Amino acid sequence: MNRLKYILEKNQELDTKQISNIKILIVEDNPDHATLAQIALNQNGYEHIDIVPTINKAFEKINSTDYNVLLVDYCLPDGYGLELIEWINKSCVIIMMTGQSDERAAVQAFKSGAYDYIVKDALFRHTLCEAVETALENKKMVTPL
Repeated sequence: MNRLKYILEKNQELDTKQISNIKILIVEDNPDHATLAQIALNQNGYEHIDIVPTINKAFEKINSTDYNVLLVDYCLPDGYGLELIEWINKSCVIIMMTGQSDERAAVQAFKSGAYDYIVKDALFRHTLCEAVETALENKKMVTPL
């Protein structure tokens, strides 16, 4: 049983409406990775998910919507996700995603304001959901355990 379902069943304080109202923006140029992330998040109760493939499209979306979580790919067609992270309002949770494990890139992401840095590997679906849930709990966007 995944962690969110366990919490929902065992902790009446956590309201599923809180989870379904979380707004997530995925900034990912690889359609397969974006779809995989969206499916994993949907399966964990997140319903409001937008996907854009570039930094410029992300700027447009962020200017028109208040997102709670931003999942940003490290390398995008029109620049690096770090540029976006540095520009974003720090009141939302930012998680950097990358296809390669690079310590220097991770340090840069954290210094720029990312909450977490995850590698798109075989465990990506699970790592992503765990990172989002932990970040939201720590940001107090959902009721903590």
